[in-house]
Amino acid sequence: MNACTNLCQTLKDAALPLAGTYIVLLGLSKPQCLVIGRRGAGFFLPGYYTYTGSAKRGVAARLHRHLHGATTRHWHLDYFRPYAQVLAWQAYGGDSQPECQLNHRLAQWGQVAMAKFGASDCSCPAHLLYYPRRTLAVHALHEVSGDCVEQCFVEKGRGQ
Repeated sequence: MNACTNLCQTLKDAALPLAGTYIVLLGLSKPQCLVIGRRGAGFFLPGYYTYTGSAKRGVAARLHRHLHGATTRHWHLDYFRPYAQVLAWQAYGGDSQPECQLNHRLAQWGQVAMAKFGASDCSCPAHLLYYPRRTLAVHALHEVSGDCVEQCFVEKGRGQ
């Protein structure tokens, strides 16, 4: 079973909330200069990224879109996703983990990848955070998921 199939099967089998927040862990293997919709051009370094988002209806559908990429570009992540590999995801039901609070906790270990990426509707600097090393991304994920990082996040592959 390939990584995408494994992540999708896990998504299909997961008891996901209708509404809630989520984190997607992505890996970028080489530097990319990308145009992100109206945000304009941005330069993205190789490494790990977390994207924090929310869905009022259909967390599973939103995660499925992020796992597979989208043919039409609506969200900022739709512009970044074709160049990055989804490594893991985690979802939280309802308001148990508000999007901006999750992002703020992750930001202690990462840095803003592009100003206001995914954060057009809030005061956060960005909802896409960059980690040059896997260990930093794991520390960030541990910050929001506690001791269950390996069990809670459906993860593929190991890097630095």
